[in-house]
Amino acid sequence: AKINDILNFAYTQKTFTRKELIENLKNSNPEDSLTSLSEQLNRLLKSGQITRVQRGVYTLPENTKRNFLFYCSGE
Repeated sequence: AKINDILNFAYTQKTFTRKELIENLKNSNPEDSLTSLSEQLNRLLKSGQITRVQRGVYTLPENTKRNFLFYCSGE
């Protein structure tokens, strides 16, 4: 999973679960592994770009500004 893919998904949700993220990213990137996703989530958590609400539930910090690309596929 790419960090921008995770952030784009997070930006469209108020809060999201790991399961919702996995399902969403599997549809757009079926070749991505769960290990890769976990690594990317941990990087985002450590950098403060997302926060953990509780186990398996995440959100963007309140002061987050959208400084990444948001795009829709033509599907």
